[in-house]
Amino acid sequence: MFRQFLPAQHPLHYKIRVRDLFYNGQRHLPGPHHLPGPQESECLRGQAIGGVGVAGSTEMRLSEPKPDDKRRHLLAGLYGVGIGTGFLCLALLGYQLYQYLMKKKYALRKEILFKQNGGLLLQERFSSYGHGEKAKIFTAEELQRATDNYNQNRFLGQGGYGTVYKGMLPDGSIVAVKRSKAIDKNRIEQFINEVVILSQINHRNVVKLLGCCLETELPLLVYEFISNGTLSYHIHQQDDELSLSWEDRLRIASEVAGALAYMHSAASIPIYHRDIKSSNILLDDKYSAKVSDFGTSSFGVVLVELLKGEKPISLARSEEEINLVAYFVSSTKKNRVFQVLDGRVAREAGSEEILAVAKLGKKCLKHNGKKRPTMKEVATELEGLRKNQRCLQIYEEALLLRDEASLVHSVAQTIQESLENSTSFSLDMESSSI
Repeated sequence: MFRQFLPAQHPLHYKIRVRDLFYNGQRHLPGPHHLPGPQESECLRGQAIGGVGVAGSTEMRLSEPKPDDKRRHLLAGLYGVGIGTGFLCLALLGYQLYQYLMKKKYALRKEILFKQNGGLLLQERFSSYGHGEKAKIFTAEELQRATDNYNQNRFLGQGGYGTVYKGMLPDGSIVAVKRSKAIDKNRIEQFINEVVILSQINHRNVVKLLGCCLETELPLLVYEFISNGTLSYHIHQQDDELSLSWEDRLRIASEVAGALAYMHSAASIPIYHRDIKSSNILLDDKYSAKVSDFGTSSFGVVLVELLKGEKPISLARSEEEINLVAYFVSSTKKNRVFQVLDGRVAREAGSEEILAVAKLGKKCLKHNGKKRPTMKEVATELEGLRKNQRCLQIYEEALLLRDEASLVHSVAQTIQESLENSTSFSLDMESSSI
């Protein structure tokens, strides 16, 4: 015989079978430890049982659970909450430990890269300069924030020696951040020496190096930001009116040559490892030249670009003209220099200036580097051409002023003569009337 002891809807309301209330004529209340035997007893409807009437129903109300049962339920709940809280604390502790280990690993990695890229050598070099001006050593996080994590919207350009992004430092200054390409381990010391030297230079035609970061896979260099783009962009303009004037071209050539001459000879440790070309020459808002890379590759290529106004290599040209330098050298040998000039240069430059610059460019393009002029010699000759140009301009302006003065004098004299003639005519008329 199965017993039934089920809770009803009310917490103190239970359903039991009437036959389980009595056993051998005695009143029994079923409980978890006291159950009636298999004998069945009957209960008449409406008969009072232990003071509780059962009329037409086998339901009755029993007393609430014992305090021990409530305590056991409460303890079980507390145990569950405690175990859950413990697991949560362990999970949080594990996550914090993971973060700490990752930060530790990242910091160790940055320290290793800093040493590999010559950071300790750079600090040693800077210390030898005392309290002089030094380039700042940026952290990787500082430059990530400055460039918005190297966002493509900050991309400025890419060259043979790295990618350049526009950045903004916390003080609001705008900078150019160059992500260098891989550096040969055998050239780390040379690279560090150049960083130290560039940080000490304040030449008006050299882009200022503000600092570097050596705790990344590839070294990062931070330069002042030059706003007006590259020389390459300005001299390759298709519209003559938008391209640079001959006066500006000659001035820029002289400024670049002077900057390179300074870097090659005046610096305590000459810098020769990079490439000099029009795309590495920047122009500020006044179109003054700012050299951003330095090298021994032929400065003559830049001079040819300034004369011709075209890129050194272009498949869009005829087969003979694909290589601009080779075509230029061939043209100078055939005395056809004036046929390869940019339209604006041909209109504005004097023939003597064109021939002098072409001759200088040809010298700079000699295959044997020992036969090329030094950058100091090139700078001196270009500056001489600029002085001659200014003298010629002054002379022409003086002639113009003299011609204008002569014209004014002639006009004034003519007017005076006209007035005198008019006065004489009036007097004659008056005499005739009298």
